Amino acid sequence: MTHVRIVIMTIRPKSDWRCQTMIELQAFTLSHKRSDQISILRNRKNGLEILCKKTDLKKGFDEIAIYQKLNGLPCNSIPKLYDYEVVQTSVMLYMTYIGGHTLDEIAKQPVLKEGFVSRVDQIFENAINVIRSIHNAGILHRDIKPENIIIDRDYRFFLIDFSVATLKSKVMHTVGTSVYLAPEAVFRPSEVDEASDYYSLAMSFLRILDEDLTSVSQDVLERILQMCAVQKKNRKIYD
Repeated sequence: MTHVRIVIMTIRPKSDWRCQTMIELQAFTLSHKRSDQISILRNRKNGLEILCKKTDLKKGFDEIAIYQKLNGLPCNSIPKLYDYEVVQTSVMLYMTYIGGHTLDEIAKQPVLKEGFVSRVDQIFENAINVIRSIHNAGILHRDIKPENIIIDRDYRFFLIDFSVATLKSKVMHTVGTSVYLAPEAVFRPSEVDEASDYYSLAMSFLRILDEDLTSVSQDVLERILQMCAVQKKNRKIYD
């Protein structure tokens, strides 16, 4: 294990963090973003776990601007940015570590999937509330997919990775993961809006549920299908 020292000043007085040793529990590089390095750190004194993300300067400061807007939301289902620091040509972002399983992991583990399906109505309602909060802050996520959705042991919904999120007024080009992108995000990126995020959410849920659709209430199933209509004008959103 590697011992590192960091100072995080925005959630506690500086003196609380000065010279406290953090243990690196895990470190990895994102396969689809090779310039990004992720470490999970634990405070040896109080056990608090923090996610440390190292990325390049331009992407890092764009992401910081988004998180600074998100930090003001009364929502515990998205990461909070604690602090950041510039290290040579990179930026280190220190933020909430959210434990649990991604939807992608849940889909591959029958026991986890059974628990998810049995509570999908509650989880889906929670997901809508989280996305509505983000949109109310003027932000589009633009990359909602199973890998960016975490469900914790209490079956609470969390949305992570705002690295390609943007203000509603600044959508210029296609980003995201193609299989979950709304048609307009691929062919007419200037038309991307709140409905595009809801489409990606619905497609993520459909991928996990697949043959278990009969276990979903009729109301939730109808809402999911309405959110992934190909024609945006026919798509129902909940903002």
